[in-house]
Amino acid sequence: MSKTLIIIFAALLFFFFASAAKAQTFIYSCPYTILSSGTYYVGTDLSYNGTETCIAIMAANVNLDCLGHAISGNETGRGIGVVSSDHVTVQNCIIKDFDKGFHSDMSTYVTIKDSQVFSSNYGLSIENSDNVVVQNVSSLLNSYGMRFINTSATVSSSQASNNNVGISFSNSHTDEVSGSTISNNVFGLTFDNSNLAHVYGNTLYQNYQGLRANGMSYLYFYYNRIENSQEYGMRLENFYSNYIYNNLFKNSNNVYMVGTQANYWNTTKQAGTRIYGAGSNYIGGNYWSNPEGNGYSDTCTDSNKDAFCDSPYTIAANNMDYLPLTGLKQYVLSVMAYDNCNFDSDKCHVDVPSPTIEIWK
Repeated sequence: MSKTLIIIFAALLFFFFASAAKAQTFIYSCPYTILSSGTYYVGTDLSYNGTETCIAIMAANVNLDCLGHAISGNETGRGIGVVSSDHVTVQNCIIKDFDKGFHSDMSTYVTIKDSQVFSSNYGLSIENSDNVVVQNVSSLLNSYGMRFINTSATVSSSQASNNNVGISFSNSHTDEVSGSTISNNVFGLTFDNSNLAHVYGNTLYQNYQGLRANGMSYLYFYYNRIENSQEYGMRLENFYSNYIYNNLFKNSNNVYMVGTQANYWNTTKQAGTRIYGAGSNYIGGNYWSNPEGNGYSDTCTDSNKDAFCDSPYTIAANNMDYLPLTGLKQYVLSVMAYDNCNFDSDKCHVDVPSPTIEIWK
């Protein structure tokens, strides 16, 4: 190898390692502003007594890993803020005692995951941002657990509990909430003046109101459980052209509607895994129950034993569930068989394994 090539190779190695060292930075105090792309780590628990932002991200292509450290405030300012940036990931953080625990504004492709945010006015406050991902985040004991304004966001495998408002969307579009637990809030999940959202596979439990929507259209709400709401499972106003099917409603008052705009409370009868109600591999409408277990779906007539109520369920004018789910009860009939035998004049009584017959009724 020539001397020139050796020099070039050495220079490349120098710049490679220098860039790598620069790209991985540890943060030991705040306020701290990230102005360059790269990977950043929080190296210790941080405490911030100011009114601005503990860690501000103002650059694209940034990964911030808190390594499980806590970022604590004085109930003002922001814990972590992302402003006018894109492709930002924040993970493994514990954020508490801020006005806004995690804040994003005018940014795209922002992800926060594997984190906890609590005891703040807004646990997560996402504004004017698109392609936001919230994954495996617990937001607890806040005024607003997660608030999205003029934003498109995906929330999955997360928890919003013991807040005033669990998860809130306002003037938002193309949103998704899945596989999450929303419990013990005043208002569990809210939509205001929003459109096009998919909400599925969630548990909304023991909220004052499970779902509250005002000015919502094209909500696809399916395979959810709304249970033990103190006032209403759903409170709906200016709610139209929405699709609600294959859900379990188990509240004293399942749905309260203001206005009678038309919505769709069942899909066509089709093969699928129903949310509740045994004895059928078909889905259609919803299962309508109450905490006492004697709601419409629990007591309706099912003369042909297809696990659908014979008659539609009326939610309000122009709002009918034409395929309400019910369930078939399973009875197991055991048939005992015996074999008697004699050995040396002693009688023995031998039980033969019993066949069983399943009867659905």
